[in-house]
Amino acid sequence: MYNEDIKFVRFSPGKEKVGSIKLSIWKLLFIPILFFFGLVGMVGLVSKTLFHFEEQKTISALEEQNLTLSRILETYGRKTDDIEKRLVMLKDRDQHLRTFAEVPVMDDELWKLGTGGSTTDKMFASFGMPQPVMESKAQTDARISKAEVQLDLLYESFKNIEKKLMRDSSQRLKTPTIMPIKNGIVTSAFGRRKDPFIQRTKQHNGMDIVARAGTPVLAPSAGVVTLVRKHYKARETLGRVVVIDHGNGIRTRYGHLKRITVRKGQKVNRYDQIAEVGNTGRSTGPHLHYEVINDGKFRNPADYIINLNL
Repeated sequence: MYNEDIKFVRFSPGKEKVGSIKLSIWKLLFIPILFFFGLVGMVGLVSKTLFHFEEQKTISALEEQNLTLSRILETYGRKTDDIEKRLVMLKDRDQHLRTFAEVPVMDDELWKLGTGGSTTDKMFASFGMPQPVMESKAQTDARISKAEVQLDLLYESFKNIEKKLMRDSSQRLKTPTIMPIKNGIVTSAFGRRKDPFIQRTKQHNGMDIVARAGTPVLAPSAGVVTLVRKHYKARETLGRVVVIDHGNGIRTRYGHLKRITVRKGQKVNRYDQIAEVGNTGRSTGPHLHYEVINDGKFRNPADYIINLNL
């Protein structure tokens, strides 16, 4: 039965002819099989072409992304260069400020400290970033991390310098650095001298400044008035007296005053008037006896005064 041929009859009405085609059953079965495999092959070829196109498109997109990343990293690299240069300038400024503030200079080894790469390296690696991009990123991360450490060091350094300068400023405000009388004349300095009343050499614990009676006596620095003595015994050495505590163990004392213009416990600032020049106590004429006492010991007032002529 399978060896028999199948006859196909073809009739053409216009030509009034009848034709026939004989095909064996094997040929008849081979035609759809051939068509099927041809169709599969064509579909495979088209799919392969489309896949190759998409693959090339994806590769091109990734290459463009990598190129963009490289350019971004180059930009960050240049910005990091600029940051590092500015950090060096700030470090030089820090060194100058430390020298000015008398603070020890920062250790160079401490300055060179830095940290390693970024924790985002694993994330970037998981994206399959090219090795050159990864290396460039790692280098930039390390430089940025080091810059962050150096910024923290500078921040702490500037805070320490500021604290030192603030302390120094406070100390300067409380240091008796000006003459307590404007345009006064120093007639007797600190040290050994002949006492005008007993004609014997003895220690003079202050500085005598001659001025007209009633001349304002000024506070040479900030402080608190701790003593006001308006009443005194006849011929008592210093007569009317004012004492100011400037803190840090420094006190100043003013004698032979005519009139006292402050009260005990009052806060005064530099250049505030505290009294007037007088001739009270054991005195040979209108003048101010001025003393500086540091940690309980008499000091030469001239060692503290910046401008003796005020």
